[in-house]
Amino acid sequence: MQLREYFRKFIQELNAIYPAGEAGAIADLVFREVTGMSPTRRISRGDGEIPAPDQQELERMLRELAGYRPVQYVLGHAPFLGLDLKVDPSVLIPRPETGELVEWITAHGSGLPDPPGTIVDLGTGSGCIAIALKQRFPGALVIATDCSAAAIALTQSNSRSLELPVRAIRANLLDPAEDSSLPVLDLVVSNPPYISPSEAEDMAPHVLNFEPGDALFAPPEDPLVFYRSILRLAEQKLAPGGSVFVEINESLGPETAGLFEERGWKTDLRKDLQGKDRMIRAWRNG
Repeated sequence: MQLREYFRKFIQELNAIYPAGEAGAIADLVFREVTGMSPTRRISRGDGEIPAPDQQELERMLRELAGYRPVQYVLGHAPFLGLDLKVDPSVLIPRPETGELVEWITAHGSGLPDPPGTIVDLGTGSGCIAIALKQRFPGALVIATDCSAAAIALTQSNSRSLELPVRAIRANLLDPAEDSSLPVLDLVVSNPPYISPSEAEDMAPHVLNFEPGDALFAPPEDPLVFYRSILRLAEQKLAPGGSVFVEINESLGPETAGLFEERGWKTDLRKDLQGKDRMIRAWRNG
C-alpha cells in the first residue's frame, strides 16, 4: 500500500474517536516514530510503498489507539519541556500545566536560595518535575520520592538516559515517620493526586481507563490530604527562605491555599494558561 493511502486510512480510523486535529497530530507522531520520516518527508514520498514491517507495526499501534490507549503509552515516551521521558501505565503522562509549574519555579529562581541547594519532588511519577528542575538547577541535589516502586524505577531510568542525576527514593508522603529520611530542603514541589472521584464521569476514556488511578484521585473524604502532608513535611524540613510549589485542583484553589495560610504561611495562587486555578507557591517569612 502507498504511504499516502495508508496515512489517510490511519487518520480515518482515528477520526472515529478523536477530534480531526488531534487525530492528525497523533498520526504524525506515530508515523514519525515508525518510519523515521518527518511529515514533510512523508508527504514528498507519499507515492512510495510502505514496507511490510512498518505497516504491521502501525497496525498494532492503531489497534491500541482505537482502544483509547494514550499515544504516549503506545509510543513508550512523552515530551516534557524539551525532554523525552519514558512513560508507561504505572505513571501519569506529563501535562502542559505541570510544565507551567516548573517554568514558574524557574522564573522565580532568584527568589529561592541562589541557587537552591536541595530540592524534593514528592510523588514524582515519571520523574518529569525532578529531572526538569535538575536541568535548570544543575548544582542542586534533587530528590524524587514516590510510593510506587514502578515509578521510582522509571524515574531512575529517565534520569540515567537523560544524564540528569536525581536521587530517587521510595517513600510514602502520607507517612510522617518517613520525613526524617530527607535533609533540610530549599524547595519542596509536588503534583499530588487531586482529582475528586466525582469528577471521573467527565474524564476522557484514554485517561480514566489507562492512567493510574492512585496518582489521579484524592480520597473523597479528604481531598486535601496530600497537601496536609506536604505542609507537615515543609514545616519540618524547609530551610529559611525556601518555598513550596504545588499543582492543585482548579476547584479547590482557595481551600488549598487556606491550609497554608492557617499555619501562618504566605501564598500565591496562580492560574494556568487556560485561566484555571492550577498552582500555589507557599513560603514563610524569616
